[in-house]
Amino acid sequence: MAEPGRGAEPLWRTPPERLAPPHVYRMAGALGAELRRLSGRFGPEAVAGLVPPVVRLLELLEALVAPVGTEGEARLARLEEQNRQLLGHTARKEREVMLRLKEVVDKQRDELRAQAHEIVCKSRDTEALQEQLHRFMSMNEDLRHKVAVVQAQLKSALEKKSDLEAEGAPSPTEEPQHQDAGRSPAHCCFSKEELQQILQERNELKTNLFLVQEELAYYQRELLNEERVPSFFLDAMKSTIKRQRKKIRAKMLGTTEESATSRAGWMPAGRLGWCDALEGNSPRPRAVSSLPPSRDQRFHVCS
Repeated sequence: MAEPGRGAEPLWRTPPERLAPPHVYRMAGALGAELRRLSGRFGPEAVAGLVPPVVRLLELLEALVAPVGTEGEARLARLEEQNRQLLGHTARKEREVMLRLKEVVDKQRDELRAQAHEIVCKSRDTEALQEQLHRFMSMNEDLRHKVAVVQAQLKSALEKKSDLEAEGAPSPTEEPQHQDAGRSPAHCCFSKEELQQILQERNELKTNLFLVQEELAYYQRELLNEERVPSFFLDAMKSTIKRQRKKIRAKMLGTTEESATSRAGWMPAGRLGWCDALEGNSPRPRAVSSLPPSRDQRFHVCS
């Protein structure tokens, strides 16, 4: 037993943790060769009882060594499978994170675009409101000036009315003298009630004229500022305004519309500025610059 051991020292000195099935097979071959040598030297009966225990030991050793290699390979396979699963899971996680980040970035970009568009719209609305505010302020200034002029004219008209009423009520002692000497054409034509009615009609006409001027100024601004208004619509508006102007003249003069056209020269330029602005003859007046004809003019016209 010592000689085979000396010839194969590296095999028999292998550490247990490094044993594998090939080592067991080499050990079995060495033991078989040694048993054959002993059988040839001392006869088969000398080794007959030794062969079965040796074979059994080799089988047990093979059974003990074989699972170690199989378990290592299985463990390695499991580790490789886990590694592949972890790599796939990591890749999926990375894709999910990238998709989520992309969605967040797209959403924020859309929100920024919507906010920028909203800012632009609000800035345009602000500019439009500022322009409208300036227009309203200008209209307010014009209206204040017109109201001041109308109040001054109304005050003057009331003073003239009071003077006329005072002149229209003479004392009892002077009444026969006035009857003998004769009255003026105005006093002969109109009584006190008629004068009051004429003044009331005059105030109503002045108010209506002021309202018509304001409405005409509004349509004038809208039409002149609108570039898409067709020319035939402007011509129709001009002709309508001319007819309305003739009617107003005829009503204020107390004559027919045909005769009022021949007397259009008495109307002040300020009264016609709103209509002439559309025709291109003169700019719009800032306020009502004059009144309708005085009472003396009205009286002479009626007489």
